[in-house]
Formats: sequence, C-alpha cells, structure tokens
Amino acid sequence: MTEPDSQLPDLVGQFFEAAFDPALWPEATLSLGRLFAANVAGIMLPAATPGGPPAAFSMTGVPEAAAAAYLAEYHRYDILTQHALRAGGRLVTGNEVTQGEDFGRHIFWNEFSRPFTGAWHGMAASLGGPGLMIVTRARRQADFGPADEARFNLLLRQLSRALALGQRVAAERLPASALDAMALAALILDDQGRLLHANPAATALLSRRRITATRHGMALPELVDRARLLRLIAVAGQGQEGRMRLTSADGSGPVLLQVTPLPAPLRPAGLGERPGRAVLLVLRELAPQPPHAGLIAEALGLSRAEGEVAALLASGLSGSDVARRRRVSEETVRSQIGAIQAKSGAANLRELLLRLARLFP
Repeated sequence: MTEPDSQLPDLVGQFFEAAFDPALWPEATLSLGRLFAANVAGIMLPAATPGGPPAAFSMTGVPEAAAAAYLAEYHRYDILTQHALRAGGRLVTGNEVTQGEDFGRHIFWNEFSRPFTGAWHGMAASLGGPGLMIVTRARRQADFGPADEARFNLLLRQLSRALALGQRVAAERLPASALDAMALAALILDDQGRLLHANPAATALLSRRRITATRHGMALPELVDRARLLRLIAVAGQGQEGRMRLTSADGSGPVLLQVTPLPAPLRPAGLGERPGRAVLLVLRELAPQPPHAGLIAEALGLSRAEGEVAALLASGLSGSDVARRRRVSEETVRSQIGAIQAKSGAANLRELLLRLARLFP
C-alpha cells in the first residue's frame, strides 16, 4: 500500500465523523490537502434547502479572509468549480479548463488566484447543488495523475455516503448517538464479521430473513458467500466500496448490505473499544424482482413455457400459485417442474430454487 493509500481509511473516517459534527470539517479538509500534496483544498457541502447557501464550507491553503471571500463571491467565477458543478458529479481536472491568455484577463485570476494561489493544476467534483470537493497544486508541482484521480473518486463516493447517513439521522430528528432509535436497520461488526451491536430495526429484519447474528458472527443463509462478506468488510475498513446483495430462495426479495466506517457518534454507550476497525453494516430490503423468463430458458435450455414456470418459482410462487397464474392444472405444472429439474441437473425443487437464485440474484 502506498503512503497516500495508507491515509485513506483515516480520511474516510474523518468524513463520517464530520458528517455528524460540522466543527470537524476543517480538520478533514486539512487531511484532504495533505493526502494530495495540495496547496489548496476545499469542501463545500450541499445546501440544506434548494437554492440556499452551502451547509458548510472549509478551505485550506489561503488566508481566512480569502476563504470567506471565495465562499461569498469568487466560487461563482472559479472556472474549475463551475465546470465541476455543471458536470453532474463527474471528476473535472484543470486540464479541461483554460488558463491561457483569456484566463489572464479573468476576474477569478486577477482578484483571487494571482494574489492567493498562483497558477494551478486542479481536480474538483460536485456533491450536488453548490456542494463540491476540490484540490489544487501549484503549477510548479507535479500534475495530478491517474492514481490521484482514482483516490479522488473513491473519496468523493465515501463523502457522499457520509453526508447521506448524516442527513438520514438528522431527518429522523434523533440525537446522533441514538442508533437504536433509528428506523434504518444497522449492525456494528468488527473486522472479523463478529457482531458487536444490532439495533431493533436490524434485529427485526434479520429475524424475517432467517439470518442469525450473534457475538460470534453472522449465521447467514446458504446462498450467502461469507468469504465475500468478510472481504467487503476488510476493504470498507480501508475506505473502499463496500456493498453486496443477499438473495433468498423463498422469493422474499434481496437485501442490500452496505458497509461504511463507524462514526464515533453512532457508537452505542458501553460498546467500548474492540480490536480491529469496527464498521457499520446497513441493511435495506429490496422489492422482489423476478428474473426474465427468456434468460432462464436460454441459460438452462428450457422451453419457453418452462422458462416462464421457472421465473414464477424463482419469484416466490408455489406450484399451485403458478398453476393459477398460468391457468393450467397443477399436474401440468408438476410435470414442467420435473422437466426443469432434469434439464438443470437439480435433484429437487429446493436445489432448483437455490440454483436459480445464484444464477439470477
């Protein structure tokens, strides 16, 4: 792991901390600047209401008065910022904007860049509304490369998730520490997947989905790849993406698992410090989506009618339900199920459903 990459987990953690405590944004912005060896770094949070002012703003590398002037006026003239806001969340680099002869006559250059930052290389992306994340280097420094852009995009996604989680808690009008009062199903796990805490919403969801969570770990259904879940937890602890879907053979619809760093304000009282990096696992039930009958038929070598029966079974319907839906006899459906099992190599209906769930999650 390179030195910048080793700093990613701590910076992602700072994003989640600051999402619950705005006083921590200056510290997070400083860390952002250090990570990219930037002469200027800035984080402007989306407005709390449409058309309103930014919810928070922090900029390093310029005098405090210059940062205030940037927030009040000059961000409207900053060509990198304006390109980023129009790009709809896509990373914009300084190479995409002009700093040539025309830029020398630009109000932003003459009244802000020239006195405070000089010519620069930059990266910026929108967080929605007037919100954005931006880093720049002096022109005499090395330009940002592909590795920098990859880190920036990773951090942008994690910053967006931190803000979304903070907004969810604020919308429920709960104290940030009241994880148990949240309607969001949330578990706290250590880096080995052992359960440290589950809020009531998570306990109810797990019970409905036949998932047992104990202090020794999560006893997951047969369809779940536990090794993949542990890898997901590990990379989430390093500030990477962390999400997967749990599928079920009973047709009750998938569950989306999203792993994020655990913000300290959400740590329940009495949890204490545990070895390893604790993570927050958020679960959300998704509506069942029956697989396409044609895809099943093509994948398993079924007839069109058998593909339709298999799709209905995969969506959670019983054999009698399938017969009523298709307006045929139950005997006909049983015969079709037997043919599907034979062509798919499944020994019984349960094994067939497991195979369908794996092939079409």
